[in-house]
Amino acid sequence: MRKELLLCVLMTICLIPGCITEDEGAGDFTKEGALEFSLQIVETYFTNDMDEFKSYLDDEIFTLEGDGPISRSEVISFLDENDYVADEEYPDHTYQEYLDTYEPYVMDVDGVNDEFEGLVDNMNEIGWDFDDDDYIFIGCETRSGDEDDGFLWDDPLVFGVTHEDGKWAFKAFGG
Repeated sequence: MRKELLLCVLMTICLIPGCITEDEGAGDFTKEGALEFSLQIVETYFTNDMDEFKSYLDDEIFTLEGDGPISRSEVISFLDENDYVADEEYPDHTYQEYLDTYEPYVMDVDGVNDEFEGLVDNMNEIGWDFDDDDYIFIGCETRSGDEDDGFLWDDPLVFGVTHEDGKWAFKAFGG
């Protein structure tokens, strides 16, 4: 009985605002953390780990083209019935090849507003309150700057992520 009470007290203390820490391995709530998390998503393409990919999905998913919200369960059902997000092309390469060839980065709300006029407003209109805890991952640009150097299908390499409730989540498909 005493152990249960002690455990309950410890759990309550840890739930006091300010005591919650970032998830291990998920990075900080920064652009660097968003990039680190996004690269974890991309790595699932090369390992063909659909279960890991599904574990990153937010409760509501959108597309950067303006569709959504789509429930997590609907996306999972779709993935279960169709080819994996990265199809068959990605497992033919390695994650290290990707890192050596491409120059991935993330854009915060200010960068998205500057680069893609109207995108943030469109996301807000369909129900995604795109703000300071949201990022767009751009992983399809090559280090050389030459599109012909890219060997992967681009669509899975552009997506949105969010940081909510102390964790990172996949929020939007690119196209």
